[in-house]
Amino acid sequence: MPNSPLAPDEDAGGDSEFGDSDIEEEIVCGKATISDLDGCPSQRSAMYIIGEINDGIIELNNAAALVVAAGMSKTGVRTVSATLHNFMSNHDDFEWIGPSKFRLKAEDEAELTTGDEMAQAEQNSRRVRI
Repeated sequence: MPNSPLAPDEDAGGDSEFGDSDIEEEIVCGKATISDLDGCPSQRSAMYIIGEINDGIIELNNAAALVVAAGMSKTGVRTVSATLHNFMSNHDDFEWIGPSKFRLKAEDEAELTTGDEMAQAEQNSRRVRI
């Protein structure tokens, strides 16, 4: 299939017809990059970081792809996207603004929870009480 748009051009010297193979495309969500999620304790706290970097706007599919690319999940983007959608839909700090878009509310609109407080709350909710 030498004329296939998906096959690399044979006389391009190993580069595809779309550009150099040495260039890596970095996954982003608005202004947030993988390096912004370094040291992030959970996917949920990653949504706060992404929201703060992007002036409150979180595009769910891009955020899920960023979480997966950062190595915060072993599942696929669809599963992470569904999990994050469920989390943000049921949390007071986020507001649904359209298909696959949420807004992180300002501090005066909702009580924001830091990543450390969120991780502690998750840990407490998992404890069995007798």
